[in-house]
Amino acid sequence: MVSEIEGGGPGNDGPRDDGPRADGPRGDGPRDDGPRPVAVDLDEQGRLLDPATGLPVRGDRLAAHLADRLRMPAAAGDVYVHVPGWQTTTRPADRAATDLTDTARALLAARPALYPGITAGYRPWCVVVRWPSASPPTLAGYRRIRDRAAAMSAAAGGSAGEVLARLLGCLDAQRGRPAGEPGGDRYLHLLGHSFGGRFLCEAVRRAAADRQPPFTVDSMLLLQPAAPREAYATCFPALFPAPGRSTAPLRGPLVLAHARGDAPPEPGALRGPLGGAAAAVRRSAVPLLPVDVPYHRRALESGIVNVLGGAAHRAAPPARSLPACGHGDLHHPELAHLLLSLAALAR
Repeated sequence: MVSEIEGGGPGNDGPRDDGPRADGPRGDGPRDDGPRPVAVDLDEQGRLLDPATGLPVRGDRLAAHLADRLRMPAAAGDVYVHVPGWQTTTRPADRAATDLTDTARALLAARPALYPGITAGYRPWCVVVRWPSASPPTLAGYRRIRDRAAAMSAAAGGSAGEVLARLLGCLDAQRGRPAGEPGGDRYLHLLGHSFGGRFLCEAVRRAAADRQPPFTVDSMLLLQPAAPREAYATCFPALFPAPGRSTAPLRGPLVLAHARGDAPPEPGALRGPLGGAAAAVRRSAVPLLPVDVPYHRRALESGIVNVLGGAAHRAAPPARSLPACGHGDLHHPELAHLLLSLAALAR
């Protein structure tokens, strides 16, 4: 299902800048009427739903359906495909990415010198991928959604990876090109939270297996990714070029942002910087910086960048019955600062 969002639906040594601060969830800068975000709905098997019928779109109609429904606005410059995580109902899903991009616009207006790559303006547009992530706020409910996310993105039986790969290919084809190639003057970014990052990784991994990837993306930011630690060895390296695979869909870094003390409801999930493997992919770790401190380009140029949050993340568990953690605590100017810094890096 594809629909326009109407407000509802289903470590650094850089110099500091002591200019004004955007403190609110959307910053304090003026907001103009930018491109309206679009929502895409998946069913429990990861299939795209047709907004006219509520039924899954047939596989042989998927490309034509996306091309007809998902038309990039002429005003769009930075395109974000956002997949939220567990317990993100329709309205929070619709707001999450646009809250961050609205705050990023306010930050750019307040301190343009911190984002030197952005000289022609920042014109974000969001495609929000909604999926059935709600469950009772219990450990059993968490495990049910964990298993659903795994099944939806599984290579055997799940459709989410293929649908998102087709969606990204559709958006990539609309970017135009020239002006510096390979994306021209339009940039494609991936933004996932928790289990949502699993879907994005699967889409990029599938594309990486093709000799000619059907799309390229300029950055990939996963907020508090709910992934096993072995993902550093089994999943993440496949997103990058490697011996025998000179091309890959991911042109920019894979950035993994962790809240300090982020503790998903069960052990074994990825919740700390670095893993044990992925030696073939360059990696680094940096702190989540305040909005008045710039990220050095070299800090974000590694293949895998772990960003560890600090005081910015509060304890915000999905429910009182689950362990206190910062796992759902996303709406901070510091994260918008990271998002905007990645957009600048893509230039």
